[in-house]
Amino acid sequence: VGHFLHPGQVLVVDDRRMVNGSCFLHLADGRGWVFETKDRLLVMTEVQEFERGLWHYCLICEDDVETRISPTYSDDARTGVVLLSGDCIAVDERCTVANARFLKLADGRGWVFETKDRLLVMSEVRPKAQEARDFARGMWHYTVVCDSDVEIRAAPTYSDEARTGLTVH
Repeated sequence: VGHFLHPGQVLVVDDRRMVNGSCFLHLADGRGWVFETKDRLLVMTEVQEFERGLWHYCLICEDDVETRISPTYSDDARTGVVLLSGDCIAVDERCTVANARFLKLADGRGWVFETKDRLLVMSEVRPKAQEARDFARGMWHYTVVCDSDVEIRAAPTYSDEARTGLTVH
């Protein structure tokens, strides 16, 4: 009692049982059971090709993309967080749902789709050997040490066009 699952969570299930025509899923961590559907509404769906790790992707289509709270195309799952064309993101989970690949932003802002309507939206960034010294993959923690706020940039440049107006306090 009192345990809730949140949209976008990926869970491990170790048992599936049909009870009175409904499929129930047992959580492998021992917290209990959840239903796959309720009142004909899909609540849980199986994820294929699930991976945890660290990858980097760039938004390569011309349109902006709004993140989702879960790995879905549904407009109902929009978060209000928008990625702009050219944005590069760190991804810590990726999976396939209903033959579509989804990427979870490592900073917690939500999920994005790799393709939509056969259009490539996100492309994985892989440094070439000669670029390796200019590009490092990983997760690091930094702190602001100067006495003033630091403005966040939309791209790795000092150009005024990259200014976002957002600051790190």
